[in-house]
Amino acid sequence: MGAEINRFTRVTGFERTDSHEWLVKTDKGDITCEYIVNAGGYRGHEVSDLAGKFLPIATMEHQYLVTESIPELENHPGLLPLVRDPDDSYYLRQEKQGLILGPYEWGATPHWADGKVPDNFAYELYPDDLDRLEWYIERACERMPILGTVGVQRVINGPIPYAPDGLPYIGPAFGLPNFFHCNSFSFGICQGGGAGKSMAEYIIDGKPEWDLWSVDPRRYTEYADQKYVVARATELYQREYAIAFPHDEWPAGRPALTTPVYERLKADGAQFGARGGWERATWFPQDGDTVEAEASFHREHWFERVGDECRHVRAKVGLLDLGGFSKYEVEGEGAADWLDSLIAGNLPKLNRLTLSYFCAPDGGVVCEMTITRLSDDHFLLITAAAAKWHDMQWLQERLPHENDISASTVNTIKLTDITRDWDTLVIAGPDARKVLQKLTNSKLDNASFPWLSYQPLQIGGTTVRALRVNYVGELGWELHVNTSSTLAVYDALMGAGAEFKIRNFGMYAMESMRLEKCYRAWKVELDSEYSPLRSGLDRFVNLDKPAFIGKDAIQTELDAGLPDVFVALLVDTEGAEAIYGCPIRVGDDIAGYVTSGGYGHCIKSSIALGYLRTDLAIRGTQVEVQILGKWRNAVVGQEPLFDPSNERPRSND
Repeated sequence: MGAEINRFTRVTGFERTDSHEWLVKTDKGDITCEYIVNAGGYRGHEVSDLAGKFLPIATMEHQYLVTESIPELENHPGLLPLVRDPDDSYYLRQEKQGLILGPYEWGATPHWADGKVPDNFAYELYPDDLDRLEWYIERACERMPILGTVGVQRVINGPIPYAPDGLPYIGPAFGLPNFFHCNSFSFGICQGGGAGKSMAEYIIDGKPEWDLWSVDPRRYTEYADQKYVVARATELYQREYAIAFPHDEWPAGRPALTTPVYERLKADGAQFGARGGWERATWFPQDGDTVEAEASFHREHWFERVGDECRHVRAKVGLLDLGGFSKYEVEGEGAADWLDSLIAGNLPKLNRLTLSYFCAPDGGVVCEMTITRLSDDHFLLITAAAAKWHDMQWLQERLPHENDISASTVNTIKLTDITRDWDTLVIAGPDARKVLQKLTNSKLDNASFPWLSYQPLQIGGTTVRALRVNYVGELGWELHVNTSSTLAVYDALMGAGAEFKIRNFGMYAMESMRLEKCYRAWKVELDSEYSPLRSGLDRFVNLDKPAFIGKDAIQTELDAGLPDVFVALLVDTEGAEAIYGCPIRVGDDIAGYVTSGGYGHCIKSSIALGYLRTDLAIRGTQVEVQILGKWRNAVVGQEPLFDPSNERPRSND
């Protein structure tokens, strides 16, 4: 079909031309092209280095052995099925008339841990090291005795690439226009077809059919250095076939990013999980509590303690150290008009804030950000910790007349990443105003500081950016604090809140409370396959605007009718909640699926958020949700499930 293939050709560098093309420099001459796809396998990080960007890839040693021909297989008319033993961590499959045994052993061995692959390593293998596999070979022989009846014909010990989570990189490279990664496959043959399809769609259509955030190269930011990826890859290799439980908080490579409050919380006994590389408290044990992880699909040992945190926030006041929110400032002449052209809804008025949705041309939600208007053409944008590079690149690539996204200023519009300069403390609960009022002379009543508004507040000698909004649905504020002052502000809040019995709360409690409020989560309820309308976010869409990206597609979808929409379900289940992907059925028909689930401690019910066929998405509709193989009764609830009139965040008490 016209392709040119150059074998045995070493790439030595990349340059951007004045015409905004790529010049690929090789030992046999230069090649000019519009797009680059880095399909360099375990050398993918080297290719990325040539373009000036680090890509976290570790190379592990993976051994498998091939047996001699086995008489029983010579006489067997068909092929044996592939066998995987997750308890003993190996796979076993037929190879001609023999068997291949491939363990993922606990003694996982990273090769070239410094990330430097020898120049002359190609078409080669590592020395055999069967001692590492002896235990696994014995276990496999017990499981399939014919494996032990013949000798070993060949041992293969070769390189296998791993990203920190073991998933490949498929998609755009951060900071490199028209440069894509398609590498780090640990199951390359079976993943290859989908990877090729998706890469073609990225290049031709601008986005793939499916939301591929789980394999997006931008999911790891600057914290994922060589030490981190080696630690994570080693941990993952050893647990390749282990069950992935909903609340696993694997320890390798941590802590990577911490806030100034981290050590204080750690000393207080907080348990942590990593979110976008940032350590966040998940829950706070009390005296006598078991803190050792008991990974399960059922309710875990911290269930009641998290319930205590939720009830305390709803009844009194709680404080959450929410490090890592990605934050950008957009300012300059024309900033308002530019942002308005990107979002589906309206920009906020001065000193107000709103949730905003950035859509792809086909109407799918690409980014969700809180936009706060600091002045006429000066905005603060806040998004998820994990979205830092993803959302920054989305904005950079759409700056007016932008061709080189390494530039931060185009014409008069300046886009600045301020993530590492500011931390976030969330104070929430009926007594939040009372605590905060003790520390500031500013008036905090509804008339002076209404819901969904912004003000700079003086707390001690520190100016904080206070946003009257939170992710738990209570009276409260997000306090965005300069990093150098975070600990001082935290201590001041805890001191002022002592008489109101202020307590720390963690991410597990926040998750329970956000489910009760039916707040959507990015890349969980919200992704590029769903428009804001299907996600039940009509109030953030203004189809009367002259134009915004995705408007035509959203209007067409509305005219045609929505096939399914977001719903909140109350589930009749005991001991286990729904998780992402659980099917929803009516009668014998699968009618939707769950995006997230958990227990609502304040409404005393299991909750499942998800998408359901539009004709069924009516309050009171009876459905069933499959949880751990059993169909559980559920009902479509009123959104939000807790405080349906939204009186609590608007409270003036």
